[in-house]
Amino acid sequence: MTDPSNWMTRRQEALETGLDALKRLSACKTPVEMAVIYSEWLSGSMTRILADFEDAQKASQALFVSPQAAPVQAPPPHQLREAA
Repeated sequence: MTDPSNWMTRRQEALETGLDALKRLSACKTPVEMAVIYSEWLSGSMTRILADFEDAQKASQALFVSPQAAPVQAPPPHQLREAA
């Protein structure tokens, strides 16, 4: 199973990098500067989203992996009572 703190760590990083990108964007002088900052932010965001998907996939797979089952035994046969 995946660790839920990984998701929270990525959300905290997303918040911090988003705020940093906004601060840097507000100080930009040229559209090229803005494009570079935006592409850096977008790249990090996509990396975090892909990590979220990978964790979700691992968690989903863990739900469907069955533990090694004991051999299945047939139920005992029912005995019919004789009519009186």
